[in-house]
Amino acid sequence: EKGIDIIVTDHHVVQTLDNPALALINPKRPDSSYPFDGLCGAGVAWKLVQAILIKDRNGFPDGQEKWFLDLVGIATLSDMVPLVGENRMLAHFGLKVLKRNRRPGFAALLRVLKIRPSALTEDDVGFMIGPRINAASRMDSPDVAAKLLSTEDEVEATVLAKELNHINDERKGLVAATVKEANHRMLENPVEGGVIVMGNPKWRPGILGLVANKLAEAHGKPVFLWGREGGEVIRGSVRSGDGTSVVEIMSGATDMFEHFGGHHASGGFSVLEEKVHELAARLTRAHETIRAKGVPLEEIILERELSLPEVRFALRDLNRLAPFGEGNRKPLFLFPQVRAARTRMFGKQGDHLDVSFESNGEFVSGISFFYAPDTFIKPIIPGELANVVGHVELDWRGAPRIRIVDVI
Repeated sequence: EKGIDIIVTDHHVVQTLDNPALALINPKRPDSSYPFDGLCGAGVAWKLVQAILIKDRNGFPDGQEKWFLDLVGIATLSDMVPLVGENRMLAHFGLKVLKRNRRPGFAALLRVLKIRPSALTEDDVGFMIGPRINAASRMDSPDVAAKLLSTEDEVEATVLAKELNHINDERKGLVAATVKEANHRMLENPVEGGVIVMGNPKWRPGILGLVANKLAEAHGKPVFLWGREGGEVIRGSVRSGDGTSVVEIMSGATDMFEHFGGHHASGGFSVLEEKVHELAARLTRAHETIRAKGVPLEEIILERELSLPEVRFALRDLNRLAPFGEGNRKPLFLFPQVRAARTRMFGKQGDHLDVSFESNGEFVSGISFFYAPDTFIKPIIPGELANVVGHVELDWRGAPRIRIVDVI
């Protein structure tokens, strides 16, 4: 309307190419010839930057664009895109730039989180850094994260890092309260079908993806949650809890939505208030149609048995395969007949598990977040032997440990 040329970059599955933009750049366009379609949003933006600089550098020093890879790396690791092909390169070199710690805001955030830059891993980005940056927009304060990543003032950086951490704490509390409310409603009105659809005009749409993820993990069903922030249009988030593509489910009820899109396991949608009461029935039918065709079970592979003395040596070789994530999962190992010397719960809510495992005089710590000793297939009992399934990783001090996945 203002006569300004607009370029749109995106990485979601697109439903239509009907867009008034000068260009719509998306490797998932059905007519795209780009050889890799798994880029995250920042990855697509990075390719646009590269293309512009190939055409005209406008005085921008040669190679200077590599220092943007910290942002691309954070986004690639946080958005759960497959860490294969070009994404693997972007995540790998993104971590290298992040460890150089050139942004005052990022350096301040690492200090607040007590993470040593030299020991930074993809897990730190995925579980500590990414959620805090995302929390800003989820809680309607995106400018805090934007300022943190762009500031060159160290004093301002420290203030913003602490503010971002506080916003994330508020986000955690709001997510926990919404999960509790949703579970209470399901207790009063159990969901009979294969899909959970629920909403509340008072729910904040920005946090519903996190809530849906927790419910999908707990109930093993796709979860569609909606909320509203003014106006008639309701916005929501969806997560898959049974391996079914959520985009495929929504495509089976396409006339219900104003807009929808996403990935195989997660997505978003908007719907008019007048249609929201039909949503559960329509999505349940679409899900049943897809499941009737059969959904392949996920194969879980244990690479090999590993003894406790081998843990530190395994890490040396496994680090060469990092960064790990979607499409490049951490190898799973079986630790046979190890004894739980002691267990303790830790964290503000006491909901994380720390175990000291022992075998033939060798001790290695084990950890599992949001799990208790009795939530595995076989409970962990101090003094008793158990077969532990888990990953090998470094703790925050740089010591080897086992990330417990299950006990059998």
